Amino acid sequence: MSQRPARHSLTAKLAYLMTIVVLLSVIPLTLQFTNKFSAYILQTIEESTNVIAERSSADISGILEGWIGQLSVTTSKMTASKTDTQGNDLELQGAMRAERDFIILKLYLIDGKNYKVLRQAQQMVEKNKDMPLKPDQIKSLDGSMNELANFLAVNPGRFEGDRFIKNVSPQTETPTALIAVRFRIPGQTSKFAMMMAAATMTKIQLSLPQSRTTNGYVITTDGSIFASTNEQRLFSKKPVERHELVKMALMRRAPSGFSPEFSSADGKAKIGSFAQTPRGFRLLTIVERDRAAAFQVVQKTYIRSALWGVLIFLLAAMTSFISANGITKNLRDLVSATAKIASGNFSVRVQPRSSDEVSELSHSVNNMATRIQMLMSQEVEKARFEKELETARMVQSTFFPKKDIVKTHLAVTGSYQPATECGGDLWGHYTIKEGVELMYIADAMGHGAPAALVTAIAYAVCQSVSIFLSENTGLDPSPATLLRRLNSIIMDAVDGKISMTFFVAVFDFNTGKVTYANAGHNFPFILTGNKDDPRLGKSARRMSQKMPTVPITVTLQGTPLGVDKEITYNEKSMDFYPGDKIFLFTDGLIENQLVDRDPIGRKALVDAVSTWGDQNILEIKSRTLTLGQQFFGSENLQDDVTIVVAEVSKAWVRPSNVTINNMSESQNVPPPPPQAIAPIPVIQELALDLDDAKPQTLAVFDLGIDDNKLVENNESSTPKKPLSAV
Repeated sequence: MSQRPARHSLTAKLAYLMTIVVLLSVIPLTLQFTNKFSAYILQTIEESTNVIAERSSADISGILEGWIGQLSVTTSKMTASKTDTQGNDLELQGAMRAERDFIILKLYLIDGKNYKVLRQAQQMVEKNKDMPLKPDQIKSLDGSMNELANFLAVNPGRFEGDRFIKNVSPQTETPTALIAVRFRIPGQTSKFAMMMAAATMTKIQLSLPQSRTTNGYVITTDGSIFASTNEQRLFSKKPVERHELVKMALMRRAPSGFSPEFSSADGKAKIGSFAQTPRGFRLLTIVERDRAAAFQVVQKTYIRSALWGVLIFLLAAMTSFISANGITKNLRDLVSATAKIASGNFSVRVQPRSSDEVSELSHSVNNMATRIQMLMSQEVEKARFEKELETARMVQSTFFPKKDIVKTHLAVTGSYQPATECGGDLWGHYTIKEGVELMYIADAMGHGAPAALVTAIAYAVCQSVSIFLSENTGLDPSPATLLRRLNSIIMDAVDGKISMTFFVAVFDFNTGKVTYANAGHNFPFILTGNKDDPRLGKSARRMSQKMPTVPITVTLQGTPLGVDKEITYNEKSMDFYPGDKIFLFTDGLIENQLVDRDPIGRKALVDAVSTWGDQNILEIKSRTLTLGQQFFGSENLQDDVTIVVAEVSKAWVRPSNVTINNMSESQNVPPPPPQAIAPIPVIQELALDLDDAKPQTLAVFDLGIDDNKLVENNESSTPKKPLSAV
C-alpha cells in the first residue's frame, strides 16, 4: 500500500489546526488591545484638551474681570478733575499706573444718542517703554474708542450686564481690545456714564496655548475673532473659519465640548476642545491640536503589535509541526486499544510512552475499560433497585385519598407533588363516627426512601387508630393522644434519626368545635368570609373590609415526632362555622424556589389564598398550584409539596345549645413540662416570623363549587382574573 501524502496525515492536520488556532487567537487579541489603547489615548487627549481650554477660558475671564473691576474702582473714587500739561486726567493716569495693560482711559456721558468725553488720559510713550503702540496707532485707537462710544449711545442694548468688550486689533494692527463699563445715573433713563479703556491683550495671548502642534484662540458668540496667538488670524477682518469644532462651540449646547476629528481650511486633520468663558462673558475659547501628532503613539503601537503578532504566529507554526508528530505516535496506540475495547475485549491496556496529556488519556482509557466491567455488573443491580423503588412509589401512592372527599358537612381536596420517586409528605381523612371527621397532614424530614418509610409508619398508625375509633364510638378521638402514640412508635422505629411534623384536627359537627394538635407543623389557617365573625380581632375586622376572606391562623406549637419519646402534646379546641375553609400545607410550598427568585414565604401565601378564599376549594387548590409553579416550577423540587383544602358546608347549621367560644385550651390534657428541644431544621422553622414574606404579582384562575358537591367548571364559565398584588 502506498504511503499517504503528508498533507493528509494527522500530524499535518494537527499542525495546521494549531497554527490556525494561534492565528485566530492572536489577531483578535491584538486588535482588541490596539482598539482599547486607541480609546484610552483618545480619552486622555480629550481630557487634556478640555483642561487646556477650560483653564485658558478661566484665565481670560479673570483678566477681563480685573480690567472691569479696575474701571469700576476708578469711577467710584473719582473726585474733581485735575489735568496735567498734556490734558491728561491725573486720576485716570493713576488708574493706568495701577493697571499697566491700559493704554487709554476715557469717561463718557451718554445723553440720548449723543456722547461727550468728560475726562480722559493715555499712556505716555516716553514713560512706558513696554507699550507696543506707536503714536499713530494710539491715535487710531482713540478714534476707535469714540466710534464705539457713538455706537453704544445709539445701541445701548448691546451692553451685556452693563459691560461691553471688543477686539480692535485689525484697526491698530496690534493686539488691543476696548472695554466699556456703563454706570447709571439716579433718576435718569436716557443718560448714563461710561468708562472705557483701551488695553493691550498680551496677557490674554499668553493665556492661550501655543506650540508646534497646538494653538488656541478666542471667538465671540457671533463668530468673530476676539484674541489669538496667530497675528494673521487676529488682525484679519474676516470671520473665523467655521469648521466642526467652531460650529459645535457656537451652538453652545454645553459649557464645553470636544471634537475627535475635523478638517481645517488647509485640509489637515485636527482634534480640539472649546470652553465658554465664565462670569457672563460671551466668549468661547477654542483649542486645536494636530490629530496625527496626537495619535502618533497609537500608530507606533499598531506597528509593534503587528510585528509581535507575526513573530508569535511563526513560533506557533514551528512548534506545532514539531510537537504534532510526537502526539500522534501515542495517539496511534490509543486508537488500536480503543478498537479492541469497542470489539468487547475489556482486558486490553495501553502502555503510555510519555508524561503529558496523551499519557493521562492512556490512563483514562485503561480506567474506562475497568469501569465498563464494573458498570456492567452495577447496571443489573441498578435495574433491580429502580424496580423496587417503583414498587415503593406505587405502594406509597395508596396512602393518599384516591379522589376528592365529599361528606355530608365537609368537603376535602388535596394535591401531592413528591420531590423524588418517594416522598415524605402525607395527608389523609377519616370519618370517625356520624358527624365526626378526622383530617391530618404530615411532613417527614427530607425526602426519598427514608422519609417514605416514616410516612408508611405514620399512615399505618393513623389507619389503625381510625379503624379502632370507628369501631369503638364511645372513645374520645383525642388528637394529642394520636400524636403521643405516633411519637412513641416513630422513636422506636428510627431511634431519633428522622423526625416528622404532624398536624391533626377532629371536626365534631355535633358540637360545632374542631379539636387539633400540632407536632411542629406549619400552622394551618381558616378562611372566613363573615365580616362579623366572633373569632376576628380588631385588625382582622379592618382587613375584612378589603379582602374577600380573612385568614385565622390555627396556632399551636409542638415538638416534631421522633425527637424525644417522653414529649407530651397539647390540644386546643375552637368553634367553626358554615362556609369555613381550612387550608393545610407542607413547608415545600413556601420554601421551594427557582434559582433566580425568592421562595413564596408564609405571609405572601396567606395573603394570596385570602384573595381567592371566596372561591370553591377546587379553585383554591388550582390557584395555589399555579402560584407555586410561578415560584418553583413543577420539576426539580427541593422538597415535597402537599396542599389540602377543606370546606365546611354552608348548609350545615351549628347546634343551638353549644356556647360560642372563640378559642380555649382543652382542660383534659395538661401542658407538657419544660424541656430542651433538639435544634433540627423542622423545629427551627417554628421560630420564623409567620409574616416573613415578600409581595409577589400572581395570575390565577377560578372554578365553581356548591355547598355539598365539588363540581369543576370549564374556563368559559368563569373568566380568568389576575391577582394584582400578594
